[in-house]
Amino acid sequence: VRVGVTSTYDHVVHDKERLLERNAVAAYGVLVESDRHLTTGQARVEFKDYKENKALPGVESQSGTNYLVGFLHMVRFGRDRHYLRGGYQFDYDDTNGRNYQYVGHRFVVGAQYTLPWFHIRLA
Repeated sequence: VRVGVTSTYDHVVHDKERLLERNAVAAYGVLVESDRHLTTGQARVEFKDYKENKALPGVESQSGTNYLVGFLHMVRFGRDRHYLRGGYQFDYDDTNGRNYQYVGHRFVVGAQYTLPWFHIRLA
């Protein structure tokens, strides 16, 4: 089992004015079940503070907090040259303005196959 925590901070500027300040904290854990199977879990909280146009109604405010939790399972083959993966993420954006709030469900599927020539990867 491996665990970790990351933190990021963004200061976005447009036309020499602050557009967005955003910071996030994410935690993840990786469970290596065997040589072929591993599962990653993640959780993230992101705080977003947009420079709001005071003339807009409050329902148009994009500032708020975003929450994400999810997992990803991988099955690896051929010394990690090939893999299959699948997972799920739940995403909730709790904004000050109701026009930007959402609840999202994301299903993740993917595969990679490495050709025997020149290490070309098909993903």
